[in-house]
Amino acid sequence: MGTVNIATFILDNDQEVLDIIEETLDKAGIANYKLFTDAELFMDGLNDEIHVCLVDHFLIGKKTGLDILSEIKAKNEHSFVIAYTAMKNPDVIINYIECDIDEFIDKNKKDHLKRLTSYIQKGIKGAIKRIGFSTFIKTERDKLHNG
Repeated sequence: MGTVNIATFILDNDQEVLDIIEETLDKAGIANYKLFTDAELFMDGLNDEIHVCLVDHFLIGKKTGLDILSEIKAKNEHSFVIAYTAMKNPDVIINYIECDIDEFIDKNKKDHLKRLTSYIQKGIKGAIKRIGFSTFIKTERDKLHNG
């Protein structure tokens, strides 16, 4: 399959939060990431490949993190998606779970940055497995259609 380099896309409307995330990821040795404060630029940066995506709930503009997560899954249902928010509304949290996210991080918890690093690393490993599986499925489907 060759070398796999999974990109991590992070969306939060608070630049100070992004600065802290950047410092945290650098210390953890996670290098292939992109930070966004703008949801439109975030979505424009995604292609149909598998990515790890970390998205805050509160965003600038009319969209919420839930809207963005749905758009991510529409681009590639195999992307590893992490909701990262201080939102405490149980209905919103349930909506995230129903949106088929892979992980949920509560920004209010003391260990949220440790969990962020851990979940991104888990997401990278999971995305690599998903790429392998989707490649296998495509190969088998091609065999059925051509064989």
